[in-house]
Amino acid sequence: MRVFLNELSLTGMADLEVLGQVLSELMRARRRSRNLARLLYCSRQTGEIQALHGERLLSSVARLPRDERAALLSWLGKSGPFLDDERTDAEEDLYLIGNEEVTDLGPGEAARQRQKGNDGRLLSIGRDSFNSTPLEIIHGLPDEPLETVPVPNSWKLDEARAWADSADPEPENWAQLLDVSRRRFGRLLIGPHCDATLAAQTFYPAVSRRVLELLRVLDSIIENMNENASLNGLGEELVQNHFVGKKAWFTDESAENKQLFGNAMTFPDPADRARNLQCFWHGKIKTPQFRVHFEWPLQPGAKILKVAYIGPKISKK
Repeated sequence: MRVFLNELSLTGMADLEVLGQVLSELMRARRRSRNLARLLYCSRQTGEIQALHGERLLSSVARLPRDERAALLSWLGKSGPFLDDERTDAEEDLYLIGNEEVTDLGPGEAARQRQKGNDGRLLSIGRDSFNSTPLEIIHGLPDEPLETVPVPNSWKLDEARAWADSADPEPENWAQLLDVSRRRFGRLLIGPHCDATLAAQTFYPAVSRRVLELLRVLDSIIENMNENASLNGLGEELVQNHFVGKKAWFTDESAENKQLFGNAMTFPDPADRARNLQCFWHGKIKTPQFRVHFEWPLQPGAKILKVAYIGPKISKK
């Protein structure tokens, strides 16, 4: 689960005192809940919105008392977390609330997360006009929308804290990531080669979060697969959403790369380390470039999906 700040809810504030109170309460909630601080995302553009008429939010924050100003500037300018760093790709990338574009803001990312089957939610503080749930996010042009995405929304900080505190703790190292993954995704067989590969790498929390998202989708696909390896309706939708298109999460290697990297993409079989398994299909992580290689397509009658490699993008050896 991720909670995204609805930046539009901070626009049109009555005056600096009201804005300061709203932001002070938000920062207090983040300090009291480590999970909320970890799971509440904003855009790097948040500081540019006009909370007060004709004035950038960062300019307004600069006029607040020193202690409040320092914490807010650190959050908006340095610490985040920022949705831009883990932005979800989408075809026809245009999202609106009413006539207001939110493509690169919290509502746009929350909608993309929901479309991908992830648990994206919104926190709308400030304006009472956003005190309803779900919020309807338009994907595409308002006159010809591709889809209207309902996103769970809260305007109460206590409720947002409860959302965040109910989430699983975030892994703090690769060993924890693999332990959580094996317990959470029982339809995947994650081979010990993954442990050995990751043990030699620097731990990146953003990569860890992305790995969990990729594995969740794979596990859901296997959940919706029949005995003959055909997919039910939800399974077909997951494959269409994540395996198809220029911005697909999962892709096959090109014919050229299969020739160049065939040996490097041959791994110990997770079910039998005495055997090898060639896995060209992979899930992609952009920054830094990591990959999740797995057996695909699944053979008829198979009950699990083998994940043979989690680690840095493979180059020719």
